[in-house]
Amino acid sequence: ATLFYDISDQIREENAHRLSQQRLSILLHSIQAVVYESTPDQTMRWISLQARRLFGHPLEAWMTPGFWAANVDPRDRERVLEECARGVESQLPFSLEYRFVCSDGQKMWIRQNVTPVFENGGLEGLRGVMIDITQTKEMVIAQGENEARTSDYLQLVQSRTNSDNMVQQITRGATRCRCTV
Repeated sequence: ATLFYDISDQIREENAHRLSQQRLSILLHSIQAVVYESTPDQTMRWISLQARRLFGHPLEAWMTPGFWAANVDPRDRERVLEECARGVESQLPFSLEYRFVCSDGQKMWIRQNVTPVFENGGLEGLRGVMIDITQTKEMVIAQGENEARTSDYLQLVQSRTNSDNMVQQITRGATRCRCTV
């Protein structure tokens, strides 16, 4: 006796799943952001190919313990590590903004959106996205510098105006007394 099973539905499901996986992979590796999954200490378990394109570091380097923290700009490192610890402690998604040191030494401003992943009551790891915000951050900084310069100029003009008014008052007073200034 020979038995036949119709497995065409199973094959269609497997093909649909494979196609879905391919599309997800293409999406993750083509968007202008770095998608990752890491251990609780930010050692990457998986990171999208964009990490190499954006930062220049080989993907293998990201898998080294301490790599991420070591490449956060020293001016931001302590603050970022503290914010990360507070974010994890809250058990809620959080964001970080900091400068990251690229392989060529250049600094890139990053916004990192992080979701802590908890399983069985403990922190399993972190999942997140790193986005290059360098242009936006530089424009905000330049705008702040322009506003500071404008404020300094207005104070100088005000000071000069006050000095001119004082000289005019002294001159008028001297004229009334018939004094020479």
